[in-house]
Amino acid sequence: MKAQLKVVNAKPEQAIDTWFANFTNHDNGDYRLICFPFSGGGANIYRQWTAHLSQTEVWALKLPGREARFSEPVITDLELLIETLAPIVKALMDKPCVFFGHSMGALIAFELTRYMEKHYGCSPELLVVSGFRSPERKSKKRQLHALPESEFVSELYDYGGTVPQILEHRETILLLLPMLRGDFKMHETHRFDPSQTVSCPIHALYGRADVVADRDDIEGWQKYTQQAFLLTGFDGEHFFLNTEYPRICGLIETQMGSVTSGRRRFRA
Repeated sequence: MKAQLKVVNAKPEQAIDTWFANFTNHDNGDYRLICFPFSGGGANIYRQWTAHLSQTEVWALKLPGREARFSEPVITDLELLIETLAPIVKALMDKPCVFFGHSMGALIAFELTRYMEKHYGCSPELLVVSGFRSPERKSKKRQLHALPESEFVSELYDYGGTVPQILEHRETILLLLPMLRGDFKMHETHRFDPSQTVSCPIHALYGRADVVADRDDIEGWQKYTQQAFLLTGFDGEHFFLNTEYPRICGLIETQMGSVTSGRRRFRA
């Protein structure tokens, strides 16, 4: 809550550096890719993306409780997070934007898009949701955030994405558990309202071997857009983006080229 109060009392432009990392390696992109992390992830998972995006500024969310904000309390309420982020993201939308989120980040990106449309009358040009079931669907897994430590860690193994050596190092796990539990609590306890769709196209991505969110789960996103919908599969399990991000970047840049030229035409 302290992080929330600090941002509310600051001008959105001044809060950008607190909440977003800019990984852009060129002076001025044609548009901005605003990225949201999976549970337990931070901004740095998107650091390498900029090397594969020639026309794009890459901005990645810096959530409290990790990386440079490790000492700050974790936000466990998605509504609170969205209300905090919205005026800051609005300040970044002076250029055409794409919202991208993987797993938990997909839900953040989607709810932020709905909030921006409802309260500010603006929207990203494209919403890319990756590795997360359509939000009306229940998870195939039980709720994890309140599990005992040993069961929680075991479930993290099943998800993948976390380096096994980290999970086997108890001191490190004790440091990371509050952040990990907080992230899972944020999306596991979110109460979804299905009444509002988005006015931008949705591109949904899935891993062909993903047992957390399979093709049927991901395909359900189609009902939440008033515009075009595209579904793309990748080789790999839940964290396919760790190896497939160069291809993902290429798809986004191609799609945004069509959008910014006035043709909302998708190419897989």
